[in-house]
Amino acid sequence: MISGRLRPTNPLFEGLRITGMSNNTKRRHGALGILSGGIAGVAGVLAGEAVAALLTGVTGPVLAVGNRAVDWAPRPAKEFAIETFGTADKPVLIGSVLAVVGILALFTGWLGTRRRIPGLIGFTALVFIAGLAMVTDRVASASIPMRLIPIAAIAIVGIGGLAWMLTALSPSQGPAESATAQTPRRFNRRAFVMAASTI
Repeated sequence: MISGRLRPTNPLFEGLRITGMSNNTKRRHGALGILSGGIAGVAGVLAGEAVAALLTGVTGPVLAVGNRAVDWAPRPAKEFAIETFGTADKPVLIGSVLAVVGILALFTGWLGTRRRIPGLIGFTALVFIAGLAMVTDRVASASIPMRLIPIAAIAIVGIGGLAWMLTALSPSQGPAESATAQTPRRFNRRAFVMAASTI
């Protein structure tokens, strides 16, 4: 009786089989998710830098985040950077912050393949932090509305691009496949390549 209850023909197991993925598929999705986060992050930053370069008195996201990182860094960290790297302390601090942000962007892409909404929320949080740094940057002299323009570019290109790629990575089944419970769901490779290339 117990073995009969655990047969694969049970509807519960059928549903799990349809939505399940092999380990190789999960790893491939994870790798493509990381790639998506990286592409979206780089594209968003480049879009913000390009728009900021067209405006007077507006700081790009890289310099803005770097400036705020230097301002907010604790004194021991600043002193350590000065003692260790000398005159290159500021570039090192900025590079370290950008590296952390980049890693977080990659992570949000990976997370998006598992949990789409949390992944997009995480990426949006990174955009918000960059936008906050750009709005409050001490070097910028433009008005607040002008500073918001490149932030909007980052959000549209970055968040929109990541959402597009995650949509392409979402498992799907065609009508012919849905009738076969043992056919695993696959993502649309052509749609993903198109999204990644366009971004």
